[in-house]
This record gives sequence, structure tokens and C-alpha cells, in this order.
Amino acid sequence: MSDHVVFTVYAVASACCLLLLAVIVLLLRRGLRAFFSDLSDNRDIVTLLVRMALLSLLLIGAGNILGHSYMTGEDANWLTVTWNVADQFKEMAFGLTLILVIFALTFLLLYIVGKRLGVVCK
Repeated sequence: MSDHVVFTVYAVASACCLLLLAVIVLLLRRGLRAFFSDLSDNRDIVTLLVRMALLSLLLIGAGNILGHSYMTGEDANWLTVTWNVADQFKEMAFGLTLILVIFALTFLLLYIVGKRLGVVCK
């Protein structure tokens, strides 16, 4: 299998992963804005926190996508390329799941502490 074919498959798989990542970020944006609006009345702080959370999601997802390598050369065939693509999706999903769990626990702690201190507005 030629290196050109492997590169094309890698580029298409990376584009699909980035598209999936963008959809996830768009879905989370409104919820994050509502959550941070409950924690703070300052619009600039809410915007900063939402951008930081979304940027970290994008960077972690893109890092998992771009950090993956494919087997090239004489040993490469469609089976190894297919498994490499599946492994790339798995690594992206694992990285995003891990960061979403960390975010969920952190935001839960923020909410509980804010509720106890009376800082949460609603």
C-alpha cells in the first residue's frame, strides 16, 4: 500500500474526528454558559470560563487525534489501516471521556461549594 493512500486515509479520519469534536463542543457550549452563569453574575468571567473549558476540550481532542501514527511501508494493508483508524477514534473518545468526567466532578464540586457558601445565584 502506498504512503499516499495511508496519508489520505489518515487525513479523512482526522477530519472526521475533528468534525465530531466540533459537534461535541457546540453541544456543550450552551450548557456550560448556563452553568457558569449560575456561579457568577459577571458576564466577562462567564465568557472566560466557557472559553477555557471549550479550549481545553479542543486541545485535548486535537492532541489525541494528531498524536496518533499509522503504519506505512510494505507492512501496511487495508486491515492495519482500518484498525489504525478505529484506534484513532478510540483514543479521541477516551481522551474526551476522561476530560468530561474531570470537568463534571470539578463543576459538581464548584456547585456544591457555591451552594454551601450562598454564592450560587439561582
